[in-house]
Amino acid sequence: MKRRNAESLLKGLSDIELDRIADRISYLRSSVLHLTQSDFAAICNISQTYLSLIENHKKPVTIDTLHNIATGYMVNLEWLVYGDDNEQIFMSNKVNAEYLSKTHKDEALSTLRSAYSLSAEDIAFIHSFANLSQNERKHLISAIEALKSL
Repeated sequence: MKRRNAESLLKGLSDIELDRIADRISYLRSSVLHLTQSDFAAICNISQTYLSLIENHKKPVTIDTLHNIATGYMVNLEWLVYGDDNEQIFMSNKVNAEYLSKTHKDEALSTLRSAYSLSAEDIAFIHSFANLSQNERKHLISAIEALKSL
């Protein structure tokens, strides 16, 4: 995604059109990706506070922020700026499916971390365990059960 493309798309947009971009950013973050402002902002290389100001129409979105959203989340820049209902949100359906799947997994791990006060090492272990095959998980659980009985 070229920065020049974002610049040319933003030229001449009214305040109402810029507000609609902010609404699409909020929709993308909360309804499509199901991310917190902090998590979304981290990928976009902006602060959570700045993202909140954009979403609440208190600060305009910058060209750099649009570029970071488009590249960080593989979002169709045309959709982000113009919001054409016929345009796909993501650059491709494959990216959409893969990214949303990863997002839901990350969200689940984040929920576990909060619910059980897990450390980064705990989360890494759970992630590794989840990526094992069913057979490998079964063997690992058997080994842990054997260790517990010692």
